[in-house]
This record gives sequence, structure tokens and C-alpha cells, in this order.
Amino acid sequence: MPNSGGLVSRAAYRAEEDAVVVKRLKKSGAIPYCMTNVSELCMWYESANRLYGRSCNPYNTARIVGGSSGKT
Repeated sequence: MPNSGGLVSRAAYRAEEDAVVVKRLKKSGAIPYCMTNVSELCMWYESANRLYGRSCNPYNTARIVGGSSGKT
């Protein structure tokens, strides 16, 4: 999976191995399929960056997703 931290300079970066928590989840039968969008290096409140853009509310794309990971 991509692991950019919202940075354009890390757009092609891929982790060489899973994090411990992901390894444990897979070992117990989980199938990870989620991704998230964060601000550059998680430094800001909004979930927007120059690599993937802004995360929008799926019910009204004029609004943000809200919550602790999607404020603007």
C-alpha cells in the first residue's frame, strides 16, 4: 500500500513489510482494505494534501468529512 504521509515527494513509497499491528490482524484472519487521507505529515486539522486532494463528505461533496481526521 502507498505510505506517503500526504507528501508528494513520497508518492511512490511502499513499505517493505507490514507494521506489527497489521501482521497481527492478518494472522487472526483480517483482510485490511482501508485507506485514509491525511494532511501533510498529519500536521494540520484538515484531511487535504497536494497528493490526493481534499476528502469530501460522500453525502454532500461541498462539505468536509468531519471528525478528528477530517476537519478544515
